[in-house]
Amino acid sequence: MIPLDMLSGAIHKTKYGNLEVIEYINKNSVLIRFQNTNYTTTARSSNIRRDKVKDPYSPSVHGVGYLGVGEAIADTREYKLWANMLRRCYCPITHSYSPTYKDCTVSEEWHNFQNFYKDLPKIPNYELWLNNRNYQLDKDIKVEGNKNYSLDSCLFVTSNENVLNGIMKRATIKH
Repeated sequence: MIPLDMLSGAIHKTKYGNLEVIEYINKNSVLIRFQNTNYTTTARSSNIRRDKVKDPYSPSVHGVGYLGVGEAIADTREYKLWANMLRRCYCPITHSYSPTYKDCTVSEEWHNFQNFYKDLPKIPNYELWLNNRNYQLDKDIKVEGNKNYSLDSCLFVTSNENVLNGIMKRATIKH
């Protein structure tokens, strides 16, 4: 017998928004869909009841970023790079002490960490970043004055190059 809260169409409120039961197969396999993102997966009924089912497409990083589904995982150097990029663009606290980032954005495709992770090797100087902690992701040297992080605008530069570029920009603006 199917439990009432696992009948097709049943709605469960979660921290990721409502999820809907699509089909109860057995207690270990319930087909569900998150209504906000349309992400569909199977989950155990006990995990549904305890709000233990995650929606990898629900924005969880600075209001816009989400992990997505794929091989890239959190708690890696690549993830920290991605999360810090989002922080610079979308965190009001960061804007209070670094106002130059206030109008910055990240390409919508890169809101999904899986897409950012797949694009990383295509960014110029990626190999240098991979093997040297002194490299940083830059968005406005390749495309001067750019305010959007994207595959077309980014490259890895040394921290010294980044600082020097900032000094040169400020000097140019003053004169």
